[in-house]
Amino acid sequence: MRRRKFLVAAGTAASIGIAGCLGGAKAPPPRKSNVLQDLEATAGKVEINTEDDTWVMSRYDSGSNAQQNIGNAAGSFLTSVSFIGVASAKGKGAAAGRGVTGRAAGGYTKAPRTHHNRAWLYAGDYTDDWYEEHEEDVEKYPVEIATLGVAFLGSTEEFKDDKPGPGAVPWDETYENPQDIETYDVEQEGWYRVGAKLVGENVEQDFKWEAVDFKLVEDDTGGYKVAKQWKVSPRI
Repeated sequence: MRRRKFLVAAGTAASIGIAGCLGGAKAPPPRKSNVLQDLEATAGKVEINTEDDTWVMSRYDSGSNAQQNIGNAAGSFLTSVSFIGVASAKGKGAAAGRGVTGRAAGGYTKAPRTHHNRAWLYAGDYTDDWYEEHEEDVEKYPVEIATLGVAFLGSTEEFKDDKPGPGAVPWDETYENPQDIETYDVEQEGWYRVGAKLVGENVEQDFKWEAVDFKLVEDDTGGYKVAKQWKVSPRI
């Protein structure tokens, strides 16, 4: 089992416009991260594997008081409008030249893919350009998983009507100081979310939640299989 830490959040960096974080044509892309491996369903359980090397790309600046103060102020405002997560990303990635940002009809097949072949929420044609323009503003931070959460989001129809954005949801089950592999009992088809609350390994920073939304369907044996997965990360 990997060593875990539980650190108090220091403020989140949000030096580029609040409006951009909340959406719109100029909204920044989702952050890159390496947190959750492939999800597998077997024998009425979903097996959740975490990565051996967990990290996120972020604009958080551990050496800047000014940056921290901006982040604290922005975090207070964002909390008031129930938006979760403002740290994010870097680098050239799978989003180049393809994809849509949302989960509307047809979005899954057209969306950019991550290295786990998950559809990537909020990524699109603009993603690589943004990363290249802000290459000097971001850094890779090793992180640890403070809490792992799993929740049933509803049937396919319910999910279409109410798709949660990045961040925590009311979890059905949580795992504090999780093992590298955890299992979750399932009893029905539909959409689920697995989320990981991240803290800095070398810095006292709360990096919010990384999540994967996934659809379970029945297989030929009467069990379940994972049919679709969306990577849901906060924007930078």
